[in-house]
Amino acid sequence: SDFTIDVSVNGQDWTTAATETGYTPQTGVWYEKTFTDQTARYVRIAVPSSSLYAANGKYYTQIAELDAYGETNTASELSVSDATCSSALYNTYVAANATDGNANTFWSCQAAASAQTASLTLDLGSTQSVGGVRALPRSNVAELFPSNFAIQVSTNAVDWTPVASETVYAGYTGIWYERNFSQQSARYVRLAISATKEYTPNGLYYAQIAEFDAYPPVVDAIELGWTAPGASGNIGTAASYEARYSTSEITSQGIWDAATGLPGEPTPSAAGTNQTMNVNLADLPTGTRVYFGIRTTNADANVSGLSNSPYIDTPAAPLPLAKQQMLPGDANGDCSVNLLDIVFIGQRLGQDVRTADNWRADVTGDGRIDVMDQVLVRKHLGAECR
Repeated sequence: SDFTIDVSVNGQDWTTAATETGYTPQTGVWYEKTFTDQTARYVRIAVPSSSLYAANGKYYTQIAELDAYGETNTASELSVSDATCSSALYNTYVAANATDGNANTFWSCQAAASAQTASLTLDLGSTQSVGGVRALPRSNVAELFPSNFAIQVSTNAVDWTPVASETVYAGYTGIWYERNFSQQSARYVRLAISATKEYTPNGLYYAQIAEFDAYPPVVDAIELGWTAPGASGNIGTAASYEARYSTSEITSQGIWDAATGLPGEPTPSAAGTNQTMNVNLADLPTGTRVYFGIRTTNADANVSGLSNSPYIDTPAAPLPLAKQQMLPGDANGDCSVNLLDIVFIGQRLGQDVRTADNWRADVTGDGRIDVMDQVLVRKHLGAECR
């Protein structure tokens, strides 16, 4: 409940970046905290006092996942002025529950004796640039998250444009469905459900969603800028530029020679002109510090010295999401749940779920690869993709 977020460049001298007192965690809800920019190699949660586990009278501190983020390629969710739905169960499980930031409340459509269409719509209040959505299944009843649905956008809530769709998506407790798409101008964002799903205990059909958010387009490029030199000092116009990047600061000829070239350098302008070039993040290594350098060549093939070497910290590669696993228990992705899936998990027990295709082995969606994943496979033995 009480802790600090600390950062350090050497693992010895720590600076407190954020403090919490009296924080109350909830199952399936991430603790998220932003703070002013810090230069650091190490990030820690410092807990002054562990918590009592009443079942055995002992004290523990337990955390499932801890991640750190830079400010590149991050986006806050778009503000929602209203949320509407095709129907709401008992007028209690209303659309507003899906936009209240609380994973323990949820929207549910009316129950029906057979599969029905349904929808959940966000009103952003005005036309904005939209580039993605995310939605969270209801906790512990994730099977009622829709499998067959489309993401649609509109400027007037009458004419709808589909931007993404799913046909066999499987929801998991605590795992967000996330989907990016090309930039759209829209005021309304709708999750249009083709068929609600059966709740086995009572045989009725529902669609239930805990949270539904829309996001602006993801930053996918950066801009480098400089003042154009001349052909000779500050006189005339150079012939060409060459830009490169490296994971080491480009301060010597050797590092420059080993650096990787970048596409898209502009043609030099007259000396003193401000010039820029865009660099796609997709052309850079992920999850690391990347340095840049540029050199100029004139018409006589004379090459300038090294420029300064600015840097960015590129975002980590996106983790494969559970949404890519189309069939519950299908760990190896062959569209059939059988003993081969149990073997697949057994070969990865205890390994990092984020490595290679290990995410498939985490069939329970709890962020770990353990025997509980094999237990879930046994429950679904014989299932096949339709």
